[in-house]
Amino acid sequence: MWECIRGTYLTQGIRGFYYGIVPTVLRDVPTGGLYIVTYVNVDHWLTEKNIGEFFSHMLAGGFAGVVSNGIVNPFDVVKTRLQADNPDCPKYHGTIDCIKKSYKQHGMSVFWRGFTLSCSRSFLHGARTHTIGVRTTQHEPSQLLSAFKSSSPPPITCM
Repeated sequence: MWECIRGTYLTQGIRGFYYGIVPTVLRDVPTGGLYIVTYVNVDHWLTEKNIGEFFSHMLAGGFAGVVSNGIVNPFDVVKTRLQADNPDCPKYHGTIDCIKKSYKQHGMSVFWRGFTLSCSRSFLHGARTHTIGVRTTQHEPSQLLSAFKSSSPPPITCM
């Protein structure tokens, strides 16, 4: 690992550690907001449908993951292309250049590469996070510990 860090610094300077930072920020900032807004609204709607708290949190978390990740997928593609670019002979010279060249070579479809796999991962991650996360944040640590030792889980209560 130190060899990689040293090599990056010697060949590219401090700038080498920040390739892809602009599209990463453009991806991560809206993702968090979109995720929370989507989760809260979908969870509220599903709770009103009386499908059960467990399924409501699971589906809302999964759907929020897909929506937030799906909308920012183009930024993820640009970030990945910039970070995978050869620093010795770069194909791209910044975020805008990467967007222009990618679009010119592959059309709009290039920005949706990996969309299906990424959304599948986001659904599973969001569903797991909210199913487990809501359950664990509603109880005292001592209740959770005793629940894991017993055969029956603690009751799930609304926040």
